[in-house]
Amino acid sequence: MEKYILKNDFLQIEYLTDALRITGLTPTGKTNLFVELSDNDSPPVQTPHGIFHFLGGHRLWHAPEAMPRTYIPDTPVRSPNCLTESCSIRRPSRALAFAN
Repeated sequence: MEKYILKNDFLQIEYLTDALRITGLTPTGKTNLFVELSDNDSPPVQTPHGIFHFLGGHRLWHAPEAMPRTYIPDTPVRSPNCLTESCSIRRPSRALAFAN
């Protein structure tokens, strides 16, 4: 997965475009505030929507965490639209039905 970085004098944000998630939030001179994981750290799990890989970071649009919604597998996204100081990332939308 390809990782991109946006930063200024105070903060660095790392994100993945193929998984549509923020993987790093790092204040200047500090460590990443988000967890960094791989399949070796936490193996994939089967969910009602398919196999979910724990990639660390955060999908801010899936908060608070709740099964099964926050364990929907990451889907491919369209190409990011990045400018010098900003980036817009979108993925195709899909309707999901949840049973209680």
